[in-house]
Amino acid sequence: MPRRNPNAIVRERLATTLPTAWCGRVIRPRRCGGPLGGLRRLEVLETNSEVLIDLAFYVQQWYPEALVFVERLRLDDRELKWHVARLKGAARTGNLEISFPYYAQRAVVIYYRMTRRVLGLYEEMGNFSMLSDLQKAL
Repeated sequence: MPRRNPNAIVRERLATTLPTAWCGRVIRPRRCGGPLGGLRRLEVLETNSEVLIDLAFYVQQWYPEALVFVERLRLDDRELKWHVARLKGAARTGNLEISFPYYAQRAVVIYYRMTRRVLGLYEEMGNFSMLSDLQKAL
């Protein structure tokens, strides 16, 4: 029996067992414009996460009890940036195909969780006029 390339085996297993969640669908890195297209999209999420923190900080100016939400968002932002940094490192070393499903899925989940927290914060504070605008934007 001929020996298979170990990298090909790992890629095949990752492609079949660790699909990446993206916009409510399950996709593979190739379907999102290739891993680099997906990496660019994750960099946009990384930037947008900072905007979410700013939105929560805005609420905190009037409701000091929102501090817990803002700090939780900052921790999530650090985790999101860590996953994106891992993907950038994998892109530099040529291992993006292998790393993308694992780190990208976690980054997208963290971003989604951040959006839900910000929406929940605005809803809890009773700022319904901004909540509807925020829901449309997200």
